[in-house]
Amino acid sequence: MRYLAAEAQLKIERKKLIEKREAYNNAKIKVDELEAKQKNVEVAISIINNNLKYIFFSKDRFVIDYRDDNYVLLSNGKNVKPSQISQGERNIIGLCYFFASILQYQEEINAYNNEYLLVIDDPVSSFDIENKTGIMSFLRYQIGKFLLGNALTRAVIMTHDLLTFYDSDKIFEELIDAINKKYPGEKRVYRLYELKQNEIVIFSYDKRQEYTELIKIIYNFAIGNAEEYDMVIGNIMRQMLEAFSTFQYKKGIDKVSTDQNILAGLPIKEYREYFENLMYRLILNNGSHRLDQTKAMSDYNFFTVISKEEKQRTAKEILCFIYLLNKQHLIAHLDGCDHAETNLSVWCKDIKDTLK
Repeated sequence: MRYLAAEAQLKIERKKLIEKREAYNNAKIKVDELEAKQKNVEVAISIINNNLKYIFFSKDRFVIDYRDDNYVLLSNGKNVKPSQISQGERNIIGLCYFFASILQYQEEINAYNNEYLLVIDDPVSSFDIENKTGIMSFLRYQIGKFLLGNALTRAVIMTHDLLTFYDSDKIFEELIDAINKKYPGEKRVYRLYELKQNEIVIFSYDKRQEYTELIKIIYNFAIGNAEEYDMVIGNIMRQMLEAFSTFQYKKGIDKVSTDQNILAGLPIKEYREYFENLMYRLILNNGSHRLDQTKAMSDYNFFTVISKEEKQRTAKEILCFIYLLNKQHLIAHLDGCDHAETNLSVWCKDIKDTLK
């Protein structure tokens, strides 16, 4: 009887052992999966952080960390929430994640050998001016690795920023030359297109120069000869102003419009007060009177809801601001535009008359 009882107990214990082993094996599989996932997360974070360091030229500006199954964003070593950083900075992090995600579950050394279609939409936002060099350099580096890795890979960059458009042109011009040297069997080319009057057409330089082109677009819009830019004129104005203030004063336009030493270059006090508030008045035309909304605005898309006459008036004001600060500079860039100096003089006098 004792033997039979022991045999029965042995069967029970063996069954328990089998169940424990099965539970152990299942648990081990889950642990292995989690460790693999953590390893992939660590690799992805490492790639993203290297990309952020590349763009910002700083190892501490932004860092992604993974703690307690959560991603943590650090700015100069301090925890920050995504809502606490600018839209432009969030876009940069998103761009870094985009390229890191392509390499997911792949060895980086072989990943670029695959065929891809890369589509990048607006890599530089209106508030990315200070980081523009880093972003475009990063794009050149990343797109180059993909295009040189596989002859069949294609890349498209879309932007409403004319300066980014020209920079992208330079990127592809350099890369196409390198690609054709690496893959001499078939000549690769790239094309430039623009959306004009609701149609995609081939972009023609016609001796265009980016900064000069921006100024001429705004001038022609002001006199009613560039209605095709109606939807994007706000962004064009911003880019031109940023270029002017950066090249001339090494400051953002918001600083230029409040720097008393610069404003002192305007001929009369009333002009100084008027243009000091120009940037805020432009943005607050959308009906908002909150400064935080002004800072959060990503571009001048609110121009789509104001009248054409108001847009033209704004274009005239911006040109007058530059004209009054540096007359010869603006006239030189408007070379070939009919009656430019006469019109600018009239527009400045109109502004002066309203201040009386």
